[in-house]
Amino acid sequence: MEQSSDPLEVLAGTLNLPSELVKTVIIMLLNIPLSLVFRYINKPALRYGYSLILGLLLTFYLLHEWALYVLASALVPYILFRLIGKY
Repeated sequence: MEQSSDPLEVLAGTLNLPSELVKTVIIMLLNIPLSLVFRYINKPALRYGYSLILGLLLTFYLLHEWALYVLASALVPYILFRLIGKY
């Protein structure tokens, strides 16, 4: 059996939990201090940018190659509604 050098893999192995579960819990705990930073951003454009960058980074960290499918499934309806409009 090959030893992993990734600290999260080692932690998941020690706790006998799936690594995805450990990553998810760490991301949820990490969001608490990151939300405190968001509170002090006053300009709407910076808030959108902060949310966008942080959301993409955390999604790609957690889902890797599947993040593209999640992004596409969110963008396709958005683009369709922007093109068609509200009825």
